[in-house]
Amino acid sequence: MRTALTPARLTGRILARLFLLLVAGTGVFAQNADFSFSSFPVEGGARNAAGVRLHWSDSFSSSFSGSVENTALASELDGFPDSLLYTEQRTIDLDLQLLTYARRLGQLNVGIGAGGALNQQEVLERGNFIFNVPQVFRNQYTATRIGPLIAGELSARIHPVSISYRTEIVPQYIFMLAQDIEISPLVADGSSLDTQASGGFAWDQNVRINLWTHVEIELDYGLDRLQLEVLGLGNDESGFVFEPGELNVLLQTFRLFGNAIVPMGSGNRISVGAGYEWKTTDLQSSQDSDPTRSGRWLWKVELGW
Repeated sequence: MRTALTPARLTGRILARLFLLLVAGTGVFAQNADFSFSSFPVEGGARNAAGVRLHWSDSFSSSFSGSVENTALASELDGFPDSLLYTEQRTIDLDLQLLTYARRLGQLNVGIGAGGALNQQEVLERGNFIFNVPQVFRNQYTATRIGPLIAGELSARIHPVSISYRTEIVPQYIFMLAQDIEISPLVADGSSLDTQASGGFAWDQNVRINLWTHVEIELDYGLDRLQLEVLGLGNDESGFVFEPGELNVLLQTFRLFGNAIVPMGSGNRISVGAGYEWKTTDLQSSQDSDPTRSGRWLWKVELGW
């Protein structure tokens, strides 16, 4: 029995083939290539990222980068003491810049590129709580977003300081959601939702300030607006039911790292960094909800060659 290709799977296969094409082009057309890998633990898991950039000439290049974050966390449901909420989550981000044009303007290096981006979240929530009688619940969904990517780069060096700035914007996404939810015995039947829509946007920025080659200050800022329809708990004349509702979320993430860099020769390097992350989640579709803020310490290892 053959499994039907969803738009997300089809796009993933296309991006994978383009990545293989980029790698194959390294030895055939590209003048040289840069590779990078980074990893840092997060609460309940880890985030790993890798990338490759192929330089076709002094002015033109192509790049592919991706990251995977896996977490598993146990907590309580808000408002339900002695409850259990167990959440497994996988987040995949893929960015493909088909072509980037760069040139030097005095002491400043400037680049602009375009391509596509894919973001996918697979989430499984399950647990139990007491509402009159003990309840068991499960909420599972896969959310996939695909959109055009526009990127810009600036860099300059005035010894002993070098500064680089990178920004990526996805002005609009095509969004796909597949969800299954059940709460037993509160709701008689489980429900599922399979929907497609467009909207939202994402904006990521990265600044690196390098001092005397061996010390680096790194700042990351990400802004992500999600506009989607999800199943939630409601009620009608027959009792509690699952019903779709509009969800409008604004996510903001800021990270600050201090990195120690060890050059390895021939442009290779390894860095170890430590820092802090601030995250704000604003449910803008709910007037009674205040933004949720959280923070955590991070450390990471990064390789470049």
